Amino acid sequence: MKNLKKVLAFVLAFTMVLGFAVSASVFPDVEENASYAEAVTILNSLKIMVGDDNGKFNPDDTITRAEVTAVIVRMTGLEAAANGAKGATAFTDVAADHWATGYINLAYQSGIINGYGDGTFGPSDPVTHEQAIKMIVAALGYTPKALNNGGYPSGYLVIASQKGVTTGVSGSAGEPAKRSAVARAVFNALTVEVMKQTGFIKGQEEYTEDTDETLLKDALKVDKYQGVVKDTYLSIGTDSEDDRIIIGVDYLNDENVSDYNEIFTEGNVDAVSLFGQTVVAYGAEDEDTGDLTLLQ
Repeated sequence: MKNLKKVLAFVLAFTMVLGFAVSASVFPDVEENASYAEAVTILNSLKIMVGDDNGKFNPDDTITRAEVTAVIVRMTGLEAAANGAKGATAFTDVAADHWATGYINLAYQSGIINGYGDGTFGPSDPVTHEQAIKMIVAALGYTPKALNNGGYPSGYLVIASQKGVTTGVSGSAGEPAKRSAVARAVFNALTVEVMKQTGFIKGQEEYTEDTDETLLKDALKVDKYQGVVKDTYLSIGTDSEDDRIIIGVDYLNDENVSDYNEIFTEGNVDAVSLFGQTVVAYGAEDEDTGDLTLLQ
């Protein structure tokens, strides 16, 4: 068990492993039992994909190519790098002062986006289902494998299906993607093992899928736990640490682990109502203290 001393981090709501969500959705227009509700809540907490100024998520709205590019760059943990990459782009229809230039430049340099082939990007165009999936698969490093499976769009769609990126995602090729569908696909992608180049064989690049690295764990520094809520310090009357919650962990990042107790800061989660329940929890670890906290 980690030695936790002081809390400085964030993360997420609980989901009971009983078919329904414990915590209400953070958005009034996202129903608790929606197939994308957990994805929306988690992406919002991680500041990967947020709502509008009115506090709504607008799940049925389309999302632009610039917006989805920003979401995918954040998904890879490169928000800070994008802020430093603002300015002129390789596309004639993206002005140097466009709000998304940092994201677009970073995604272009990383091979996540290519544009339309005529020098334009179409930042305000609604992203189509296959365009969004291509960007996500490319961000996971699977472009070489997608090219070997037919290229764009079929190869990327095949890889997305094989890796579970499109599990529970509604949408068809040629149709504008809904925000809810993009959220679910990005959420799925967070726990897919990334593909990485490992070297060269006879002048050819060699890649591996068996990396044991995911964007959630390695890029965003967030761990996913499953276990039983055992207690909180509040319930046993320890005033000095009355905001702690104790989870007996069975799984960490979807892998079996030796049973141990993990301590989180409770944040806004109503831990008292969760006693004895099996939950899935997401914890972001502070790099200096090793502490974890949960926010709803």
